Amino acid sequence: MVKKMKKLLFAAMIVALAAPVYAQWNMVPDMNAAGSSTARKQTRRNVQQPSSPSSFSPRSWTSEQRAAHGMEGAEIHTQLALMYFNLGERQTALEELMVALAFDKNYPNAYAVRGVIHSSLGQDDKAETDFNRAISLSPNSPEINDQYGAFLCKINKTDAAFRHFKVALEDPLYRTPGSVHYNAGICSLKVSKTDQAMDYFLKTVTMGSPYSEMANVRLADLLYHQNNLGESRIYLEEAMRQMEPPSAEALWLGIRLERREGQKTAENSYAARLRKNYPSSEEYKKYLKGEFE
Repeated sequence: MVKKMKKLLFAAMIVALAAPVYAQWNMVPDMNAAGSSTARKQTRRNVQQPSSPSSFSPRSWTSEQRAAHGMEGAEIHTQLALMYFNLGERQTALEELMVALAFDKNYPNAYAVRGVIHSSLGQDDKAETDFNRAISLSPNSPEINDQYGAFLCKINKTDAAFRHFKVALEDPLYRTPGSVHYNAGICSLKVSKTDQAMDYFLKTVTMGSPYSEMANVRLADLLYHQNNLGESRIYLEEAMRQMEPPSAEALWLGIRLERREGQKTAENSYAARLRKNYPSSEEYKKYLKGEFE
């Protein structure tokens, strides 16, 4: 039932995003040029049947048409790509980005999102090319600098990563600074700067950002390894209140925390939830092997 509701909500979001632009232009992009699947091409034909493909393809637009509508189309299809990516449909997301760049080949966010997707696929060379293109088009964008910094940290270019985090944090209008602080905290852990990481995670938590639940887990884990079990429990319980369901990482930390404090009933409760929700996770495999530390 929940999955069905999510799909219905997703469909409604697509319609809400696409309808105003399609209604305004009275046209749809040339999906053949973007390599879209047969089913999705047919769906868009059903929305409106064009008289001639060349009459509505953004690839055949005049410079005036591109100036008037290109960025809007690129933005909409980039947002659609993000939605598909969040649903795990990465190939469809890449197709949407091809459409976005057909509308506007210089739309920086499309390259940044494609960089995120290529990184998730392990295609780091392609990802770096996309991020470099995005940064060259919008060097002061806090969103792009944040995303690029996270990617650079992933490929162990940590000095460059912190330079991009700095650019993102210098923009007072950035809507999600908690994201930068969280990513910078993760990067700090990678270079064994624990105190710095804790500072970044604390800032994430105090901002009440969408990243605060993950930052709470990270803080709880760091405090656990410092044998500060009381404070670790405080941050873990706060993360649990924010999460539904709790992540495998949070449940695994709960198991170890209760085990160290000799709370067998609470330990078994966490273990049961880990087994139920994440039976194939690395955390549950460690539990079965007894690898508690």
